[in-house]
Amino acid sequence: MSSDLSTAWLASIALKTVVLLVAGRLVARALVRRSAATRYAVLSATLAGSLLLPLAALLDLPALVELPVPGSAMLGGAVAPGEVAADERTPARARPDGATEGEGETPWEVALPPTVVHEGTRLAVGVWLLGVLLVIGAHGRAQLAARRLVRRATPVHEGEVATVWAALLARTAPAQSVELRTTRELDAPAVVGLLRPVVLVPADAGTWEAAALEQALAHELAHVRRRDAVTGLVGTLARAVHWYNPLVHATVRAFAREREHACDDHVILAGAEPAEYASLLLRCAARIPSRRLGMRAAFSGGALSLNGVSEVESRLRAILDERMPRGAVSWRVAGACLVGSLALVLCVATTELSAASPALLVPAPAPLAAPRLPAGGDQFPVRRDSSERLPAAEPDLRGDSVASPRSELLRAADGEFDAVRRAALAAVRRYRRGPDAPLAERLGRAVHRVPRTDDDLVRERAAWVLLNGRGERLVEPLVDAMADADWRVRAYAAWGLSMAGPSVTRDRRAQERLVAALRDPIWRVRSAAAFALWEIGDSSAVAPMRHALADAAWQVRLPAVEYVARRGDRAAIHAMLHDRHVAVRAAAEEAVRLPQARR
Repeated sequence: MSSDLSTAWLASIALKTVVLLVAGRLVARALVRRSAATRYAVLSATLAGSLLLPLAALLDLPALVELPVPGSAMLGGAVAPGEVAADERTPARARPDGATEGEGETPWEVALPPTVVHEGTRLAVGVWLLGVLLVIGAHGRAQLAARRLVRRATPVHEGEVATVWAALLARTAPAQSVELRTTRELDAPAVVGLLRPVVLVPADAGTWEAAALEQALAHELAHVRRRDAVTGLVGTLARAVHWYNPLVHATVRAFAREREHACDDHVILAGAEPAEYASLLLRCAARIPSRRLGMRAAFSGGALSLNGVSEVESRLRAILDERMPRGAVSWRVAGACLVGSLALVLCVATTELSAASPALLVPAPAPLAAPRLPAGGDQFPVRRDSSERLPAAEPDLRGDSVASPRSELLRAADGEFDAVRRAALAAVRRYRRGPDAPLAERLGRAVHRVPRTDDDLVRERAAWVLLNGRGERLVEPLVDAMADADWRVRAYAAWGLSMAGPSVTRDRRAQERLVAALRDPIWRVRSAAAFALWEIGDSSAVAPMRHALADAAWQVRLPAVEYVARRGDRAAIHAMLHDRHVAVRAAAEEAVRLPQARR
């Protein structure tokens, strides 16, 4: 999985996880007058669902619902190559439709160099993986510490503690074999172990009252009978995968709190007097130094897994509340929680989040022709006004003049483009398993772009590229299209290669055809090719791009300035400070002002 795709994937998972957790927390809160075991089942299913979301995303389920999300930043922790945030827009130099500074309504959005963005996305994914490893590593260290503690503990075979333990086992008959050990390193009982649970008690437990000792041991056996070590592992994995999400950590804390409440309920249902049991809880809390409160939960789920004074108070209130239901969870309720969680995961996983805001900016190297639909394109009817006669060649009579957008625009009606958009988005899912998955994701976002002006054809270009791929590949068909007889097709292909960036170098023909396109008679083709070579950044195009500094069209000279500036050719840049077009002069001035390393 590439860095660009990984970043978008992580951002989508993060948003969907928030939706899932909010729903689970709301259901748990609505069940405040139900038993703690019921709320625990709801939160367990919710956290398990948060782990299933990434797996569902990897299965590439078809999107049944499309949900627009304001702003592209919400769909990517880093800006994708060829995009700039709205607040980072470079002041107007010129518009890609050819209007000089002051003639157009919207300044040109200058694309960021792809190398800068690739570094950011790699960093984001690396930080996420590091967080996952740190959380899992901390849990692993705690488990090893717990196992070492068990090995140092002494098995209990006789005495008052052994007698109470044997009676409790005979009465509860746990499904698993449970060992009892004593240690001087703990201040209160705890249970350790996933497959072979061990109950640990303090060395002075033999001096406790029989009733208090039985209640404390009953709480530990409740954890064993409820398989809390297994469900606790779900919470640990959720914290690891979603370590950056504070809502996940809050849900895991609520999940652990309900687990302790459920075990307290089990003890009371077994016959313990609530006031006596509350007194035991207070005495045990007093035995634990304040600096160690909350540290025990790393490897124990025992009666004294206390995360501070607030949790002690919460448990005492629940123990002494006579109106609080204390029943266990039936299989029917547990099944309903599981089915509900799976249904919610499926709904969230099949919802496609898209950045449909006008703030989504993609590079616009030139206002190119409308997309040519693939064979069988009759299913996407196109309406062409009779007045829109496309000329055989670009009417670029004044060198730097700009033809009317009508000379290149092949507009589909709004309702008709919706069908084109759906087909293009369906194609995105086809490319996700191929080498051009990052490019397909960027184009999929571009298809949602809301046009700002009549000559803003970004979404049409993106749809054309997606609909003209072959198999799981996009780059190779674009390279082939660079040799098409229609200048509009050549311009669209060059634009698509600029969106692909350095990944086009896997096809050796790409660089050659883009360089050849710098000599195309149509300046829009030359401009798109120059922008593509700038995005790719390959050093083999230095000589042709230096020659492009003398092109008649400023739309070609502008990306050539950016390219040679990146290569550190200061002499060529200084010569462009006197260019006849304000946009080119501004780019040259910025290149002189900024060090090469920052470009």
